[in-house]
Amino acid sequence: EEDVNRVQQQIRDTRQESVQSTRNALRVLQEADDSAGRTMHQLGEQSEQLGRIERSLDSAQIHADNAQEKAGELKTVNRSMFAIHVKNPFTSTKKKELALEEAKRKAAEELAQRELIRKEEYESKQRVNNAMGQGPYGRGPNNSNNYSNNGRGGPGERSAYAFENNAEDDAAEDEIDKNLDMMGDLLGSLKNRATAMNTEVNRQNERMTGVTTKTDNLHGSVTHNTNLLQKI
Repeated sequence: EEDVNRVQQQIRDTRQESVQSTRNALRVLQEADDSAGRTMHQLGEQSEQLGRIERSLDSAQIHADNAQEKAGELKTVNRSMFAIHVKNPFTSTKKKELALEEAKRKAAEELAQRELIRKEEYESKQRVNNAMGQGPYGRGPNNSNNYSNNGRGGPGERSAYAFENNAEDDAAEDEIDKNLDMMGDLLGSLKNRATAMNTEVNRQNERMTGVTTKTDNLHGSVTHNTNLLQKI
């Protein structure tokens, strides 16, 4: 009987150690999941900032293009002051038609660019919302009140392979099962949030490459306009 009591105590000690281990692991996973959620939220804010930057660059490019056209007109006017200019009605009409077509083309490009930015912002917001728990990237349902026992069986099944348990032993077994299920939920959440973050970061990197291209184009336009005005 002494040996039996010793083995029972060892089982209880191991069980309590297991409870504490699952508590510690659960706490670490919850902290990691919370950190992933904050990171995903920051990525969402960064996406909105990228959208504002893109709109500002597009607007600045439109003004730069308009300035270039006005500078060209000013250059033409200055030339006409020192030369006899006779209008050709056929050429004038053709130029107006070309100018109208160019205006339509630019308007269509500007509209398409605005739609693209809105689309990027919408998709980014969807990824963030899903990762925060509102879709396929979100945390799974909490099984704290309906745990699966992780294949270890219920109290009745466990008692068939164990010494006589008291209420404290059963409570410890239940907590282990509950914690293991919650750990499984958190691991699934972390995996899905990591997938969402990877997608979002890659997409934002592509958008930042586009921002760099727009910035370079705008710088080129401003430099060209400055040189053009200096020659007038």
